[in-house]
Amino acid sequence: MPEPADDPLEALRQRLEATRDAAARLAGEAASAGAEGELPPRARRPPPGGWAAPGSEPGEAPPSPELQALRALLELGRDSLPRELQQQVREALRELLQALRALLDWLIALLARPAADMTEVEEIPID
Repeated sequence: MPEPADDPLEALRQRLEATRDAAARLAGEAASAGAEGELPPRARRPPPGGWAAPGSEPGEAPPSPELQALRALLELGRDSLPRELQQQVREALRELLQALRALLDWLIALLARPAADMTEVEEIPID
């Protein structure tokens, strides 16, 4: 069994808990500031490092730990299924994606269609 520090799912759990705690703290700050009618100091100015994500370079997208954990979970699920069931799931997913594409094509065609012609209105003078 991997150590908790190396386990992507445990790391994801810890990050989710930290995010939940931070969101609760921020919601509390916002509620108290709303009751007092003023913005918290944090909302008045940008953070010292700007709005960039920590450790990111311009134009570079580092792999997200959440996506890595999700990928590991999906691979685990995929590898635990028998071959026949893997094929059935793959075919069902393909059919679902084809249906979604057909729905999107229909919606695009519906939006691209010109508006219905307006009926002619006769101006009637009022005396």
